[in-house]
Amino acid sequence: MRNKTGLQWCGFAFVSIVGTLWHFIYQWTGDNRLVALVCPVNESPWEHLKLLWFPFLLWCLINLRSTQGQSGAWARHCVGAIAGIVVITAVFFTYKGIIGRDVMALDIISFILGVGNAFWIDAVLTRNGKLQGKSAQTAGIFLLLAVSALFMLFTFYPPKIPWFLDEQSGIYGI
Repeated sequence: MRNKTGLQWCGFAFVSIVGTLWHFIYQWTGDNRLVALVCPVNESPWEHLKLLWFPFLLWCLINLRSTQGQSGAWARHCVGAIAGIVVITAVFFTYKGIIGRDVMALDIISFILGVGNAFWIDAVLTRNGKLQGKSAQTAGIFLLLAVSALFMLFTFYPPKIPWFLDEQSGIYGI
């Protein structure tokens, strides 16, 4: 268990650091539209969820060997990732509803809480033997791909609701 806990902490550090750098990659690449598929293109709450989602999936892919033979690992990763973006969204809209404006320090805290929650949920589900079996694995992979596709689609065709609005520029998506 100690080795798995160490791996969780490494994952937390990896996603926190890579997710932070992820924030700037679209701009660093000269607004590359392929990069836009997986990196934030503006300051909307929705686009900022990519800071957790894609680095978390990257970490899971990097660590495929450590989960090899674990039935349902992708289902647990999926639940963890979704829980993480729910935490980020809930913290953001709660504090913004109370304060009435964006506060960068609180955005950073919500990101760190979301990353921590994603890894915690994943670890708890693994430790408790939850989401085992082929059907859980298939559902997890399908849901990971579906949410990833929504991130990509909504970058170019976002719904016109506050979750997708970059309040600094007044723009939705690209």
